[in-house]
Amino acid sequence: MRGLFERFSGRQEYRLVSVVLVAGCVLASYLPLITRLSGGWAALAFATAMSFYVALAALTYFRLRNASLSSWWLLPMIFVFHVGPRWELGSWEWGSSSFEPSGLISLVPIVIGWFATARNSDEPATTEAQSGH
Repeated sequence: MRGLFERFSGRQEYRLVSVVLVAGCVLASYLPLITRLSGGWAALAFATAMSFYVALAALTYFRLRNASLSSWWLLPMIFVFHVGPRWELGSWEWGSSSFEPSGLISLVPIVIGWFATARNSDEPATTEAQSGH
């Protein structure tokens, strides 16, 4: 599994995979609202969205590591404080869904991963003979 995340930690690969994971997370989150699923199916949609989100956080961790950035940048993905306006998108007998713009802060590490360059990208590779070891 680690090899899979490391393979997609390059900037170009990360961009594509992160878009797919974010889209999967959003679609799975709002599927119960769109289709009026029952409680059991909604729980399955929530579990699917969470698995996409966990995979996105793990992939972002490897991308930040690849770019020699601090893994502390993952904190906005883990701790989201909802402040400001909130719009109710829909509700039904067993739950509701809303949109809060402050939740978009969790996308900051993803955007950083999109634009961060890989470590040693502009330095020539050094061999052991050149470094004297």
